Parts: sequence; C-alpha cells; structure tokens
Amino acid sequence: MSLLDKLFGAPSVPPPRAEDAPLRALVDEYLADAAIDVFDLVPRKTAAGARLLELSPRESVRALEALLRSDPATYSHETVQDYDWAIVRRREKLLSDLCRRNLPLTVEDATTLFDLHASILHNTWLPRYCSLPKSIARAAQAGAWLPAVRAPLERVRDALAARRYAQYAEGRRALKDVEQLIAQATGDVAADCTVDADVWGDKALAALREMDADLRAG
Repeated sequence: MSLLDKLFGAPSVPPPRAEDAPLRALVDEYLADAAIDVFDLVPRKTAAGARLLELSPRESVRALEALLRSDPATYSHETVQDYDWAIVRRREKLLSDLCRRNLPLTVEDATTLFDLHASILHNTWLPRYCSLPKSIARAAQAGAWLPAVRAPLERVRDALAARRYAQYAEGRRALKDVEQLIAQATGDVAADCTVDADVWGDKALAALREMDADLRAG
C-alpha cells in the first residue's frame, strides 16, 4: 500500500495464507484459459473452472478469497489502460457461481472478503463484484451474525461512496444495497420494508422508527 493510500484511508488488506497458494494457482489457470468465450462464458465448461466448482464448501470459501486476491486492484490503483474487460468478466462469472453455493462462511471469512472487496472498490474506476455483499449477507442473516460484520460492511460502503462512479446508476444501486445491509445489521426494522419515498412513505417510516420496539416486533 502506498503512502497516499495510508493517508487517505485505503482499506487494509489481510495477508494471504501460504496454504492457499494452490488455489490461487488454479484461479490463475482459469483466468488464463485462452479457450474461454467471454460472450458465452460458463466457468464449469473450462478445466480449471470445473475443478474450482467441485471443491468442498470450505475450500470454496478459500477459492472465493483467492479469486478476489487475483484482481490487481486489490493492491493498487487501476487506470483505464489497466482495465481488462474479458478478465474482469471471467472473475465476475466465477464469483457468481461460487456464491450460489451454500458456503459455510464465518465472521472471519466475511470480514476478510468484505475488506478485499472494499480495497478493490477503492482502487477501481468502475464498480465490480457488486453482488458479493448481498451473497455474504445471506449467510450472515441465516447464521444470525450480520451485526458482527457491520464494520467491514461500512468499509465497503465508504469505498463505494468515495468513487466517482457512485453518482451513476450502477454505483448508486450498489451503494443502496450495502446501506440497506448496514441498516439491517444495526437492527433497523425499516430496512426490511419496501416503502416508496414519497410524502406518505416518509411518514410511515418515521412512525415505524418511533414505535415501541415490542410493538414493532409484533
């Protein structure tokens, strides 16, 4: 991490584990496969992609981390010249397939994945992997530990909000999703409601927040 990143709040990236080197090599093999058709991309149809998607659930969590670490934006600022749409698409598709599995995520896993994602968002000129927070949050909600990852979720939000792309549709949508997860992590019952942002909707949400907690729970 550069001095400028340290001064201006770049998210801290945890160091990789030595034992995950074979998984990182398998991810690199998948990304380098020249036979991949990026317009009809099915990771399972590639040799390396199939092996990654046949891993045990626990190994799949580590593969997801290895996939994020394979993105150069994890560690340094990306320029337009650095951007490789085909490689980013390969990562996006594999990430989507891995996240569809019922992964045995822990608080430590989620924190590491969120921090890697926050670092990538901080360094990219376009948002990516925007489905990741909701995928992790589903596991956190199922395990009732979403409040435990509020802080790393806030780091993802801050990284999104600080970039120029936050003003455009994809950035605004990604930011809204993360803010809703943070609200749920804080126990804001209104975050689970869908209410139009109009005069009546604003009044309904205000009344809901002022309501006694026992009444809201009922």
